Amino acid sequence: MKLKTFFGPNIPTVMDKIRTELGENVLIISSHRLPDGSVKLITAIETELDVPLIPHQNTDLKELLKRHHLPTDLIDRLLAQTNADTLESFLQSTFDFAPLSLQKTNRIYALVGPHGSGKTTALIKLALQAKLNHLSPCLLTTDVVKAGAREQLISFCKIAQIPFLPLNDLNTLNNTLETTRRHYNFILIDTMGISYLSETDLAFLKQLKKTAHGVEFLLTLPAGLDVMESADIATAFAQIGANRLIATQMDTSRYFGNLLAAAFQNNLPFAAFGQSASLTEAFSAPTPQQLAALLGERI
Repeated sequence: MKLKTFFGPNIPTVMDKIRTELGENVLIISSHRLPDGSVKLITAIETELDVPLIPHQNTDLKELLKRHHLPTDLIDRLLAQTNADTLESFLQSTFDFAPLSLQKTNRIYALVGPHGSGKTTALIKLALQAKLNHLSPCLLTTDVVKAGAREQLISFCKIAQIPFLPLNDLNTLNNTLETTRRHYNFILIDTMGISYLSETDLAFLKQLKKTAHGVEFLLTLPAGLDVMESADIATAFAQIGANRLIATQMDTSRYFGNLLAAAFQNNLPFAAFGQSASLTEAFSAPTPQQLAALLGERI
């Protein structure tokens, strides 16, 4: 069975897209209304490739994926779902790409992820992009643990003239968001880095997700981590409610297999690619063409 996610402004539009691409023999296994009012539908397609997996004959493509440290069994699962004979067409048919909207108003994004995944840097980059697009961003943070994290945000916000608010109490979160919505149309929430093995850390994010109405969780995950652990990390955050993936630190690693595994195992669309630590270097909108170029040029 192959899963594929589709996005659109409303269900009829998404269904038309699904029928055009996949035909009528498609099972809709879930539908979600996103905070911006758009919809996400996840489809399942029965194919004769479900069991057993048939080895893919494109050895060049298999070798490239191996060089990005993907295990053989995962490569077989990936390639068994497509007849693509080029890297770009493989990525197009296997992964989803749903770029962040940095031009529309009334967005609230919470960035979540493990320690050192680049959440705060990503938050600042997104705030700057939003301001350059003539939106009125505001930054909030729940991270009162990491030394220097709040000070870094306060310092940046003063320089960039972007409002900053600490969130010390989840019980007053929705009141804070309602007040903030009246004055700002692009709200970003920084969260503390957590261990996906810590029930206490995960419980905090679960409570945040339950409490924060209309907030979309975005997983930040750096390139170059262990492949299977990245998949497990993504699973933990996806179960909490993260529904898109921001790939960070793509300029500091040669290998991107962990990003492919995390996205594929959890049906997470790519939302943005971070290829520079510079705060003024904007995220790039993810596309199959760009990912293919990155996968090919580093090997």
